Amino acid sequence: MKKLYITVLVAVCSLFALNTIAYAQGAAQKRWFDRRKHLFGNQFVWSFNASSGGFGIEGTTALSDKIYLRAGVSVLPSLIEFKDDIAVDDPILDKRLGYIANYHVTFKPQMFHGYVLINYHPRSFFKNFHLTTGLYFGISDMKAKGRLKNPATGENSVLLPQYVEDGWPTLIVENTRLNIDDGILNATIRMGEIVKPYVGFGFSRSIPKYKNDWGFSWDMGILIQPTFDIRQGGERKPKEYTSPAIDISSHLNRVKVWPVMSFKLTYRTK
Repeated sequence: MKKLYITVLVAVCSLFALNTIAYAQGAAQKRWFDRRKHLFGNQFVWSFNASSGGFGIEGTTALSDKIYLRAGVSVLPSLIEFKDDIAVDDPILDKRLGYIANYHVTFKPQMFHGYVLINYHPRSFFKNFHLTTGLYFGISDMKAKGRLKNPATGENSVLLPQYVEDGWPTLIVENTRLNIDDGILNATIRMGEIVKPYVGFGFSRSIPKYKNDWGFSWDMGILIQPTFDIRQGGERKPKEYTSPAIDISSHLNRVKVWPVMSFKLTYRTK
């Protein structure tokens, strides 16, 4: 009888142990499947990106199986530049120099933005194709640094002796009157408002399949910033709607719709 009791006790303990192990395995499997559900905050991905809009870091989480929320920051230092020689059309300056000067200038875009974007994966024809829209918040500046030069000799412009006391005249640039400092004309062109719309598309697996997985993403879009104001010495200059002495409209058109091509390395942490 004693052996029977011991056998029953061992059997009951064994069943309890097996049930506990099975429950633990089932719970672990359930947690694994739960992590694959596309719910807000259920998964999280960090991205490190390099783009024509700057270098930055980004976080991504799922809102549903097809919609993903992205937020991040990006910084574009003065790495890109455009150079030009622009003829200056101003009769007062022409008279004081004795010739029509060229404005030898270098434009350098600089940007600092935070952003919130939505990815939509239609999953109808390309599995990893997505459409993107959202808003950028921050500053887009284009620094203009240059000086007036004699187009015939390439030398820096100087006033004729009889006009030295009169000094350098001001010039109209894109409806803004700017000062010349001994032949040097520097200014900052601030593009767009603080909030700017973005639209684009790309190819990626927004959330890698498993935790601790690495991935890659490619995006192409445009940052829309059609308005601008010109600043000099840190101050916004008032508008004067007269014919410009220096026409920089072709360079402004380059940045009013700024192309953003992005390459991202992604890592899933949750």
